[in-house]
Amino acid sequence: MKLTHERLLSFLHYDPETGIFTNRKKRTPVGAMGRDCLVIKIDRVNYIAHRLAWFYITGEYPTDGINHKDGDFRNNRFSNLRQLTAAEKRFNCGVSSVNTSGYKGVSWSKEKNKWRAQAGLKGKQHNLGYYDTPEQAARAYNAFARKHHGEFYKNTLGEQE
Repeated sequence: MKLTHERLLSFLHYDPETGIFTNRKKRTPVGAMGRDCLVIKIDRVNYIAHRLAWFYITGEYPTDGINHKDGDFRNNRFSNLRQLTAAEKRFNCGVSSVNTSGYKGVSWSKEKNKWRAQAGLKGKQHNLGYYDTPEQAARAYNAFARKHHGEFYKNTLGEQE
């Protein structure tokens, strides 16, 4: 059975100021932490809480991704949520677990014996140059990302800008 907006509203209460869901009948908080986000079970089906929050407020189940602006998956306040495309989600994610440089968009080039910075945009890979240190390459990646990723730009160096 597909979850309808009416069923969601009849089963749960969501406070957009706190981001907390409660059971309408028992008035107790619902949900359990999954691997990286809060999960709520309705009619034996697990739903991701931030997607339910979007559905609860807008009446539209999100077709694209929902992202936490502050990066905290526990913060489901509606003001902290935004809808985004798959490409925008890639802009906003951190360093991959298989990354060896420690910086997003930076990898070692055996051919050049240097660190390479590269970034994707609109389906195209952009080579941003080769550098002596991974930090230099990361600065090049950050400059590109700041310019092209808009509100989804994420500083990967942890430096003040």
